Amino acid sequence: MLVILAGVYGLIAGLAAPRAVDFATAGSSSAQSPARRGQGYGLGVGGLLCGVCASTAYQVGWRPELVLWLASAWLLAVLACVDLAVRRLPDLITLPLAALVVAGLALASQLSGDGGSFGAAVLGGGLLAGGYFLLFLAVPDGIGFGDVKTALTTGAIAG
Repeated sequence: MLVILAGVYGLIAGLAAPRAVDFATAGSSSAQSPARRGQGYGLGVGGLLCGVCASTAYQVGWRPELVLWLASAWLLAVLACVDLAVRRLPDLITLPLAALVVAGLALASQLSGDGGSFGAAVLGGGLLAGGYFLLFLAVPDGIGFGDVKTALTTGAIAG
């Protein structure tokens, strides 16, 4: 039942992604609105998120982190769509997402006795963000600072 609920959440969240992308890219002259790409855009993101959320629920089960992973999956999907539309990762999404993941992992570590450790998550986020920062300094035209901020989130999730 949990897997089905997570899959339905992913589908509905994916259908909402085009509006979120339009909101995040408002004012950008280079943005191509997802609404102009056709109705299949939201369905495609919804189908992808349906699979991601269902498989995440299958692997994680009933744990406090599941809520965080499902919310993060949607925000990361929106972030990927924004990146495709305008070739940048806006602070409007990257910074709140990093704060959400770190705060959510701190809370989840207090609620559950098993699973990963909060220290490992912070270390993973710091190491990946540090590596991306070094790449940003070495090749500033090849990687943007939005990638560095997103590395903090993905490193914490992986840690």
